[in-house]
Amino acid sequence: MGTQLAGAINANRKPIADFAIVLLAHPELHRQAAQALRRVAPRVTGQLLDALLDPTMDFVVRRRIPAILATTASQRAADGLLAGIRDERFEVRYACGRALLEMTQANTQLVIPRESIIANLNVDSPLMLYPIKDVVVFGGEHSSLGRTFEQAASHLGLSISPDPMPEEVIFVRSDQFPFVRQGIPAAFAIVGLESGDPEVDGATAARTWLATVYHTPKDDFSQTMDFETGTIYARVNFLAGYLVAQSSERPTWNDGDFFGTLFAGTQEARR
Repeated sequence: MGTQLAGAINANRKPIADFAIVLLAHPELHRQAAQALRRVAPRVTGQLLDALLDPTMDFVVRRRIPAILATTASQRAADGLLAGIRDERFEVRYACGRALLEMTQANTQLVIPRESIIANLNVDSPLMLYPIKDVVVFGGEHSSLGRTFEQAASHLGLSISPDPMPEEVIFVRSDQFPFVRQGIPAAFAIVGLESGDPEVDGATAARTWLATVYHTPKDDFSQTMDFETGTIYARVNFLAGYLVAQSSERPTWNDGDFFGTLFAGTQEARR
């Protein structure tokens, strides 16, 4: 059906495309409708965006449109998805954000205005070596994101620990720092060094792993991993991102913060 519907849209674009968009809410036919629309998405981008940004359109339709628009990797679609990130429904905002990520990876020429990016949460290298007990948030002391992670960690029964290796200056050497240089508050959370297993020294386990496994051929799926720790780590980051997305206020640099003073380009980005 998807191929036939795509052909029909090409032959008589607007009315058939409108019909296919509505079918995205159909419990049995939504996959075929999405397949057809992906085939012709560059030609019906405007109609897809109209439906995405129409608050009266069926919510199921609107949350399925971003994945279709992502296949176009066009500036017009990116601009519309940026508008979709302001939607009242979290699911729509999430779908738009995910689509934008896919598009910017496929087309590095797309322009995402700096003022449209409110924060960067770097998720990388979870230490799944022992039961998680705490979280370290690199950069948390520089902006309101530190308090956001405190709230997320507390909700999951975790504590926040200070940087155990300040001499490594992780905050300025990790992937979030290009965003910081653009004045965007950022944070990088990792599994802390306190082990929930009294028989395991978290600090020793982490340092041994970093010295003998990290970035070596041994760093594969054959190693022993605590997947429950990985799950909780993912939840902390998701919840922090959710709190940022649900807030009516943008994350801000702390008063007098060095990075906020040096890099923030607008008064709104400073506290």
